[in-house]
Amino acid sequence: MHESTDIFLRLVCKDDAFTVYLWELTEDAQYVTQIQNKVSLALIYELIEEQQNFRDSGQTRFMICLNENKSPIGTIDLYDFNANKGMASVGILIAEKEMRNKGYAKEAILQLHQIASKQLGVKYLEAKIQISNTNSIGFFEGIGYTKVDQEEGVSEANIYQFIL
Repeated sequence: MHESTDIFLRLVCKDDAFTVYLWELTEDAQYVTQIQNKVSLALIYELIEEQQNFRDSGQTRFMICLNENKSPIGTIDLYDFNANKGMASVGILIAEKEMRNKGYAKEAILQLHQIASKQLGVKYLEAKIQISNTNSIGFFEGIGYTKVDQEEGVSEANIYQFIL
């Protein structure tokens, strides 16, 4: 696994449920994910259980943790896995505001690229980003994702792709 001196990724576990629940309730998370349904702690527990087997559920979540004190600062997700295409979607949230703009998201996505490619057989990743989310667009373009499509509808979004 690709590991830096600053952060590491680990699978989400039930002990993380309350932290993830609180993060999901923030305005930042709701803006980025455009979740239509109310998040509940019970739903978080259910998702954590489902995500333990990526191939069956098509999704998994990793906690982004600081190496120095092991504390989680955000999450990075793989979802909508399609084994036939070797494709999955990716989403990332640095939930702790004071930890943003320090390079942790970039390091997390680079680590995820290694895991997705070497351990999960993913050949390419896609990121669906709302057109108004210029920070995320700049982030994904800055690490080599290219725009491949635009999605119309309730929340217009650009689709960005990265070949592993």
